[in-house]
Amino acid sequence: MTTATPAAEVLVPVLAIEPATVAELAQRAGLGHSTTGKALVALERDGRVRRHSGGRDRGRRLPDRWALVAKLETAYVTEPGQAGPKDTTRLERGALRAMVLDYVRSQPGEASPSAIASVLGHSAGAVGNALAKLADAGEIRLSSALPRRYARVD
Repeated sequence: MTTATPAAEVLVPVLAIEPATVAELAQRAGLGHSTTGKALVALERDGRVRRHSGGRDRGRRLPDRWALVAKLETAYVTEPGQAGPKDTTRLERGALRAMVLDYVRSQPGEASPSAIASVLGHSAGAVGNALAKLADAGEIRLSSALPRRYARVD
């Protein structure tokens, strides 16, 4: 891990409120745009934040959104014949659903479970389950049944 800069440490509590663009974070934290961008890259390298693509709107690239990485819990499993513990990490309960909701809300159009899964780095099945539960709860909407596509509720 790299050494976090003072600017990076200022950004962490601001990011804890909600995901935001570099410009929004710079304004909230009272930092320069360039300083904020560099601090976010350092935090991403440390694995503390994740960049979510802003996507496109009629050929125009939308700004990326940054969010804190969900807290990970570490489980130690000893396999037969293995001398020491094996480190495995898992998302906390509900963390994937929160990541999926954040992603869908940040997109202007609709997206498929596989497209969201590739951006978030998780399986399409797990993302599809999270999308179905979010749609059932009314937090997002199923915009197309075949092929399955979801969109934010406006």
